[in-house]
Amino acid sequence: MEKDTSAGENDKAIRSISIIRSLLNDDSFKNEHRTASIFFSRKLKLDFATVLLLILQKSIKPLQLVLNEFFKKLDNGIMVTKSAFTQARRHLKAIAFVTLNKKAVLDVLYNDDNYEKVWGFRLLAIDGSKIHLPNTTEIIQEFGTIRFETTTCNNKKITGEHGYALASVMYDPLNKVVVDACLAPAKAYEVNLALKHLEHTQANDLIIFDRNYSSYIFLASLIKLNRQFAGRCSKSSFKAAQQLFKQNVIDSKKVTLTANGKVKKQCKVLGLDEQITVRFVRIRLSTGETEVLVTSLLDNEQYTTQMLKELYNLRWGIECLYGVIK
Repeated sequence: MEKDTSAGENDKAIRSISIIRSLLNDDSFKNEHRTASIFFSRKLKLDFATVLLLILQKSIKPLQLVLNEFFKKLDNGIMVTKSAFTQARRHLKAIAFVTLNKKAVLDVLYNDDNYEKVWGFRLLAIDGSKIHLPNTTEIIQEFGTIRFETTTCNNKKITGEHGYALASVMYDPLNKVVVDACLAPAKAYEVNLALKHLEHTQANDLIIFDRNYSSYIFLASLIKLNRQFAGRCSKSSFKAAQQLFKQNVIDSKKVTLTANGKVKKQCKVLGLDEQITVRFVRIRLSTGETEVLVTSLLDNEQYTTQMLKELYNLRWGIECLYGVIK
């Protein structure tokens, strides 16, 4: 019989709303998340709570229309220009939304054991993606640019640079919540951003990731934290992965990896083991293509090749998330 979770979900939604209301009316929360004490200090049309609520609507309508509709619902005859709202918004710290997400979403969702898991683990997918940003001086100074080249319909080549950032997200695809996220310079290294996400993981987490992350340092960092993982390997990665790509004799094997050269020096600096044991698993996609996963789930019988294939398919949730973000 399927478990009825609707009542529990409604209770959590009510608690989340209650926490948001409490925080928006909490002076200490306001003081911590405004850029200076002089802002939002008087009772204005665009006070601290109102600005936050307007942003949380995430409307795709024209901004002035959003403002008109919002204040019309208040039935107080007040009208606010989009210029005034833009200026007020600059006085908020972005960390306000991180705090709201943690306290009103994550803490409520994970407060008990009644949330979606896979094999008893909380499933977290990590991925990065380039984000096209407005080409302003401030943005370019903060995040940098990426060169581009395109061809017009008249076969004329156009080259230049445009503002970009690298977004990195750690996402729970089963419960559809972002656990941690950051926006970094366009040329940042994805693995370094992923390592920072690990500060927000816990003992029962299972991390899944794409082939850009399957480096010795990242795997050793996960093992040091006692985090389980399953990630895709590239054809030029570990020797054991390369062998599975080439031959069809076995689908799974345990391997002890050894750090060498620069990687070994990095391990000493970071306090990571210079030898780690992992399992490589070959999976066949419905297209006929072959992929190789590297995992900390070493038991062939408990975690079969088919199970790991189904697990890795769940990573697609984070790709869908980026579709929404962009």
